[in-house]
Amino acid sequence: MGKAPQESKSASQYLLNLPMSKCVGPGDLVRIKAFPDTAMFISGDYPILENGYALLPILGLVQVTSLSITDLAANLTKSYAKFLAYPNIQVEPIIRLSFFGGFLKPGMHKVNPMNSFSDALSTADGPVRDDGLRLLRWERDGKVLSRDLTAEVEGNKSLMDLGFKSGDQVCVTILTQRDRLQVISLILSTALATGTLVITLMVLRK
Repeated sequence: MGKAPQESKSASQYLLNLPMSKCVGPGDLVRIKAFPDTAMFISGDYPILENGYALLPILGLVQVTSLSITDLAANLTKSYAKFLAYPNIQVEPIIRLSFFGGFLKPGMHKVNPMNSFSDALSTADGPVRDDGLRLLRWERDGKVLSRDLTAEVEGNKSLMDLGFKSGDQVCVTILTQRDRLQVISLILSTALATGTLVITLMVLRK
């Protein structure tokens, strides 16, 4: 029982000490949070350029992908110490995933690739359908990579370990063929009932 937290901490520390190039690259983002930063001139999301650099406030171009999260945070804390009294810099890698179809908040969402798929799914507030979790599919460049993400939803593996990249799409249909037939049947039965009522009223008026 007492060993699990230690393993979890070790796994987290392992990710924090990996070069950021393992989970992000050109076109992705590095998220910087500075405390204190009352003027909000440091905190923000900064695009990673082709050469692995990011253009940061005051400092200019800074190489970010070759460093680990731990080392980059330490370097930025030291660099910004000239401008903030007691700076505390946090660094977070960010990729973009698109959630299309029957989600409560569809669209492109910024997610940390070190988080789980379930964490990423929560940014879209989950699927609209009650059975939507079983209908998720993972697509990239028009190709379906997986039609069954049940294990990913229930598991704790990071998006990075699962192989997710910026631009990937998670899709779920709003209505299945069966649902469409049910809707069509409901519309037809409603129309029939309405038509019958109209004819009855016309007969009674005569």
